[in-house]
Amino acid sequence: GSAPGASHSVASGSVVSNAVMLKTLPAVMNLQCFNSAEIETKYEPFLEKNYYIVHVGLTDEGTSRYWQFSSEHDGERLVFLLNDEVITCPKMSFMTTSQLDIEPIWIKEDAQKLADVINKQKR
Repeated sequence: GSAPGASHSVASGSVVSNAVMLKTLPAVMNLQCFNSAEIETKYEPFLEKNYYIVHVGLTDEGTSRYWQFSSEHDGERLVFLLNDEVITCPKMSFMTTSQLDIEPIWIKEDAQKLADVINKQKR
């Protein structure tokens, strides 16, 4: 849309515009870092609603980039953007891994868009 992120809300903290994030945050990974994606639906009983996990397979480059960045940023948040819109920003855990679980994603369409973009670029 004309106002990316306008339909999303902030749970806590200050709002940082997407334009500021794109200018100031490092680009840790790009589409070439991922080789597959699948969606899992979970239920959050406290909020009484579903949320979604996108399980993404990492390429060798993606594994290396995640390890290098998370080693110095353990416990910090990694923002996932799609078409300049924040999809989610989970906390990172320092580890060597060939798969990331991106969660929580509260909007099913966002999870589907992310999985579709990753899977489509590998065709």
